Amino acid sequence: MLLMVGICKNAQEYLKELHGKLEVAKTYATTHSQREQEKYATHYNLRSKDKHFEVPDSTASRAFSKWTGPATVVEA
Repeated sequence: MLLMVGICKNAQEYLKELHGKLEVAKTYATTHSQREQEKYATHYNLRSKDKHFEVPDSTASRAFSKWTGPATVVEA
């Protein structure tokens, strides 16, 4: 059974061509997303700073001794 799709292509030729076009689109999408991700990371890193925290000395101040926080401060 020969199914005609379009003007002069049979279904098998059409599907092969479609598969090729989808592979090209996949390659483009992968390359584009990687490039954009690198661009976003570079842009973010321009203004970002390393964050360093020190464990507070609870005996030095009354404010630190009252810390009950949503998190526990521990030494790494």
